[in-house]
Amino acid sequence: MSFETTDAAEQFYKSYAHGAGFSIRVGQQKLENNIVYWKGFMCSRQGYRKKKRNAQPSNSKTILNLFETRYGCEAYIYVKLSSDNRYTRVND
Repeated sequence: MSFETTDAAEQFYKSYAHGAGFSIRVGQQKLENNIVYWKGFMCSRQGYRKKKRNAQPSNSKTILNLFETRYGCEAYIYVKLSSDNRYTRVND
């Protein structure tokens, strides 16, 4: 599977994710001289939230109970610039 641009890859993965019932976020990318060499798109719930070091409540601060937003979803796609100047899917 290959794409002309990273925007085309993102649009493809957004439509796929919508049909599968999840949303995506843009991950890391390698950018040099205004050329994107690779870019990742992943499920918006990929990974886990970092644990806080001080879990002790402070008397002067209100603690908010935040909903868990990361569940370790493993859906992702990475595209890499190939020699024919197209972005191809990288299999991990």
